Amino acid sequence: MNPTLVSVVEPVPLLKPKLAAIVPSVKEELSGEISALSSEDLLSWLNGTHRLVGDQRIATCYSGHQFGVWAGQLGDGRALSLGERINGAGERLEVQVKGLGQTPYSRRGDGRAVIRSSVREFLCAEYLHGLGIPTTRSLALVVSDTPVRRETMERGAVVARVFPSQVRFGHFEHLYHGGKHSELGELIEYVCTILMPGFSSIQEWFGDVVRRTARLLAQWQAAGFCHGVMNTDNMSILGLTIDYGPFGFMGAFNPNYICNHSDHEGRYSYGNQPRIALWNLQCLASCMLPFVSENELTRCLNKFEPELTKTYAHLMANKLGIDSSDETLALIAALLEALEQDGIDYHFFFAALSKYEARRSDSIVSLWDEYPNSSALRDWFLRYDTVIGESALVKRFEKMKLANPSVVLHNHIAQEIIERVEHDEFELLIRWLEVLSRPFEAHLDLEQTLRPFRGQAVPLSCSS
Repeated sequence: MNPTLVSVVEPVPLLKPKLAAIVPSVKEELSGEISALSSEDLLSWLNGTHRLVGDQRIATCYSGHQFGVWAGQLGDGRALSLGERINGAGERLEVQVKGLGQTPYSRRGDGRAVIRSSVREFLCAEYLHGLGIPTTRSLALVVSDTPVRRETMERGAVVARVFPSQVRFGHFEHLYHGGKHSELGELIEYVCTILMPGFSSIQEWFGDVVRRTARLLAQWQAAGFCHGVMNTDNMSILGLTIDYGPFGFMGAFNPNYICNHSDHEGRYSYGNQPRIALWNLQCLASCMLPFVSENELTRCLNKFEPELTKTYAHLMANKLGIDSSDETLALIAALLEALEQDGIDYHFFFAALSKYEARRSDSIVSLWDEYPNSSALRDWFLRYDTVIGESALVKRFEKMKLANPSVVLHNHIAQEIIERVEHDEFELLIRWLEVLSRPFEAHLDLEQTLRPFRGQAVPLSCSS
């Protein structure tokens, strides 16, 4: 990355750190010296009291649009990169820790993270990975006795995450809007040469960024996932899910679902996410104007909606156990309208549908037990029966089993885990880590998670 975007930072270790959990597969994937670390040495490394060969300890500077408004310079205010590693498979992986003190980009922040936000990111990153959605990975979670003031006094923590690179839209915006076009060209060359090689031109590379982002958003929508803070600085150039804050998973289907209670106007509501992703891409496209014509950039941006629609239709067809066709989107739209009209839980519905046999009223009795007055849904099933016809049940069920998770990381579940971790009880955290990493398998001891959630949503903000 361009040196003008990088600052060397010395960490401020946590007090009395404890290794709450690690993800063994991620540790092993890093290979080399890291994979051979004992738990004690891993803890010391992640807490900043021990260095490995090749460590960098850097924070990066970027800018961005926050809630649609230019915010100027931002940066890694509490994140510290320990450097890139090339693993045994030749893959480039960056290890980053969040919560080891201030950086030059902390502004008025303390550079710390707390247990609740760290637990949520640690678990959700592995859950999305289990769902097959591109994301940062979790390496480990460290908790401590370091006092951190938020709304109340809380305990400090560190979540260690791993990804090919953290380069984001905001890095390009920082250089472009700062008039540093030469440095911007160097960043583009770095990304196209090192991170995303194989493209013959900048516009071809940018077109791939558009496609990756469109596919990511289609996956979010199909999974009922709401990110909550889709600022341009929270968008990965690699099309990864990054910067977990006040995320949430859909309960009763509502296209206007807002998971961030600071989002008063619903800019980042579930239904708005694709539109905002395209808006963010347009911001990124403006940074390419010194190198690519506006017409070429527009042609790239015009590929966003077709790619989104195609990917979303394919994913939703799998959730319904059917082949994607011209009728798929109309069938999906009718279903979502019925779910919204009767307040039906999105994930529970698809879990129940995975056991549905055409024209067998007894096979969906669980649905009617929960939603006995859903006439809209009954009408939709008549349409669905026509589509599936006499298709082979085994084939349809297998397809749906691989598309509809048996567990969902709702906020009330995460909250229960957080409360245990805050008392240094890690068993539930580790159990849920195992479950969420295999979300399509049956977990009979957690069957209650498949029931519709009817409680009060846990209020979340950007610090959550």
